[in-house]
Parts: sequence; C-alpha cells; structure tokens
Amino acid sequence: VLAASVQCLARIGKEVVLEAARRNELPTLTLSAMNDAKTAFASFSFFASFFENFLLHGAAAGREMAVKLDLKACVAALKSHRTTERLTISVVQRGARHVVVFSSQCKGGLVKTHELHYEDTSIVHAAFDRVSVKRRIAARTALFHNAIGHLSGDEA
Repeated sequence: VLAASVQCLARIGKEVVLEAARRNELPTLTLSAMNDAKTAFASFSFFASFFENFLLHGAAAGREMAVKLDLKACVAALKSHRTTERLTISVVQRGARHVVVFSSQCKGGLVKTHELHYEDTSIVHAAFDRVSVKRRIAARTALFHNAIGHLSGDEA
C-alpha cells in the first residue's frame, strides 16, 4: 500500500513531502505531492497502527517534521516492494549530510539500502472547506492509481 501510494503521487508531482507528526496524539506519516502549477494535490496518511513499529526520536518526537524528496528516487527505492518482508525508513542527519534511508529486507536475506538526500520543507496542505463540498470521492489507493495512471506528471 505504501509503494502504491508513492507511485500514485508520482503521477501528480515531482517531489514528495514526508511528514511525521502527531495527530490526535497518534503518530502519523503523511505523504503528499503537488504539481508544478499547484492545481493538483494528493496526500496519503498512515497512522501508527499501519506500521509494525513507528517511532519519532529526538527533535521529531516533540514537533512536526517534514522533508522533501525526489519522487522518482522514492519510486525506485520501493520498486521491489513485492519481495520486501520488512521496510525501515529513517531520517538521518550526520553533520552536513541529510538523508532518508530506505532499508528493505527482502526474501532470501537480501538487504537493499537506498539513501535519498532531502530538503527540509514547510508543511503544505490543500485548502478547502470539507463542509461546503457537494461531492466526495473515497476509494482505495489502487483505484486512484488506475484512474490517473494514464496521465503523465505534467498533465495531472
């Protein structure tokens, strides 16, 4: 589901914002993307119960944290999701080096590690009034992925 969400976001924009925060006292990971024209926006939120283990350490434990990554690199890091038994995502800061590490433990004991450089970013959410919305679409990630699958990132 996480990999499908990232693939869906890749149809909308070129960058993904990973936001780790507490919502209603629950740790939450939100992935979001916006196109260059700022006319399309999508986000997927995963609560702590989705993960086997979800920890916010250090400065991230007491505040919201958001980092921006290249979506193509994220898609590549999650490409072998069907053979992945366990995925660990870590935000690492070592001096001037800031990376998000995707470490996949695959079947057969193979470990794949991808280090993606990130930028700190502000948290951006689409502004709309949920009460005044006349129509609403709610569906599984796969349905949205199929619905916009024919669009390139520039057309969304």
